[in-house]
Formats: sequence, C-alpha cells, structure tokens
Amino acid sequence: SDTLLPDRFTPFGNLAELAHPDRLFGHSLDALARAAHEMYLKDAPSGQASSVPWEKLPERFKQSNRAFTDHIQTKLNALGMRLLPLKGERIVFTDAEIERLAEMEHYRWSIAQRAAGWRYGVVRNDYLRQHPLLVDWSALPESAREGNRDMVRGIPAIAELAGQSIRRDRILVANGAALSTLDTLAPFEHAVIIGDGANAASWDG
Repeated sequence: SDTLLPDRFTPFGNLAELAHPDRLFGHSLDALARAAHEMYLKDAPSGQASSVPWEKLPERFKQSNRAFTDHIQTKLNALGMRLLPLKGERIVFTDAEIERLAEMEHYRWSIAQRAAGWRYGVVRNDYLRQHPLLVDWSALPESAREGNRDMVRGIPAIAELAGQSIRRDRILVANGAALSTLDTLAPFEHAVIIGDGANAASWDG
C-alpha cells in the first residue's frame, strides 16, 4: 500500500533550477574566482594573456582561478575555519596559519599538475610537461614558498571582494551556560553548537 511508504520517493531539483543562468554560466559559482582574478589584476604586468578582465580571460586562466578558489574552503576546514556567504570584518591569519595554508596550496597545485600529466624536471619544459617545483614542500625553494604564502595571504581579501567572510569555528555545547557565551563571540568567531537531538532538556537554559 502507498500509505505504508509515504516518504519512499522524495523529489529534488527541477528543470528551472538546472536551466538557471547561474547554473549554465556559473555567475554565482564564479564569484570567488572572479574576485581572485580581480585581485591579481591590481599588480599584474601588462601585455600578458592573463592581464585582461574576466570577460576576456582565456578559459585556461579562468579554470586556474576556479581550481584555487574551489579549494579555499578545504584549506579553511583543516584549520577550523569556514567561509560564510555574508560580509564581515576581514580576518587576519596568524603566521602559523599562513604557513599551513601555503603548504596545502602547494600540495593542491602539485596534485593538479600531476593529474594533467606534468612531472618533475630540473628545468621547466612545457612540451615535455616537466616542472622543477613539483617537489615536496620541504624541498621547495624559499622563493616558491613565499609565492604560496602570498597567495593564501590574499584569501581574506578575495572573500571580502566576493561579498563573503571567513570565521574561526568556536564549538559550544548546547546548554544554558555555554549558550550564554554567544554574546562574547569575538568578531572573527563563528559559533558551532552541538547537542543531543534526542534530549530536548539539554538545550534548555
């Protein structure tokens, strides 16, 4: 009988959503990628193929920006942070956070390069797809490490330009004493409340 399984089939999605311009052309999904490119243009040398507005940017450079920004939330998660879809005061990373984020960015780039067929080579050779920076972080030249640090230092500004913000997670247990600390959250903190969903009393306070 149909009444025995009322929730067996749950519809989701629709053609209107799938055909929406944001889905087809990625306007909203590209917000961070566009912001990253706009940041790049501020100091970009003129005359290069990448030194043009987003609308004229070759697809390979758009994909590079997307790959970088798509991984931002993964990096932040590893440090107990999150990207929020709302404006807020710009966070400042500590030196230790910058170092960790930079190492993760180099790892992401290395995986992407190897997936595209690149391998280590003493001298860069685009024809043979060999690159001298395809090494572990510990073996990376300091100049290349600093380049990665500069990239991740710019993440808060990229988020701000895209109308988003970064917050550090602050774990709170769902009880009156802990929840009262919501009023004491620092500007760069985001409350993550945990509790027993089967025990309504645990949420009282």
